[in-house]
Amino acid sequence: MKNVFYIILPLLLLGAGCLGSGSSTTSGSDGGIFKTVTAGEEWGQAVIVPTAEGIGTLSTSNVLNMEMDPQDNEFLYIGTRSNGMLYTDDAGQSWRQPRNSALNDGLVFDVEVDATDVCTVYVAKGSRLY
Repeated sequence: MKNVFYIILPLLLLGAGCLGSGSSTTSGSDGGIFKTVTAGEEWGQAVIVPTAEGIGTLSTSNVLNMEMDPQDNEFLYIGTRSNGMLYTDDAGQSWRQPRNSALNDGLVFDVEVDATDVCTVYVAKGSRLY
C-alpha cells in the first residue's frame, strides 16, 4: 500500500501543476505583428493602424499571411482573418488600410506581390481576386 502512495502522490502533484488553478486570464490583445531589430533578442508589437475613426490596433487580429515587396523590404502586406488586408511602408512601424474599401474588412486568404511589377498586388478575398 505504501508503494502505491509513492506512485500516486507525485502524479497528483504533477497534474495539479500542469492544470493550474484555472484563474489565469488573457486580455486577447497579444496578436498582430511582432518585430525585432535585435536579431531576435527582443520583440515588440507593431500594431498601430490609423483609421478614419482614429488610431486602431492589430493586437486583436489574426494575421493569416504576410508578403514582402521583393524590391523594398520596408513594404509588407498582411491578410487577416476578419480585418481585411493592411500594408506598411515603414517596416511595420505603422499599418494602413488600402484605398479599395472592399479590402478593409473580412477574411483575406492570400496576398501576393507581382514579381515583375511590384506596384501590382494580388489579394484573394472570398471568391474574388483583387
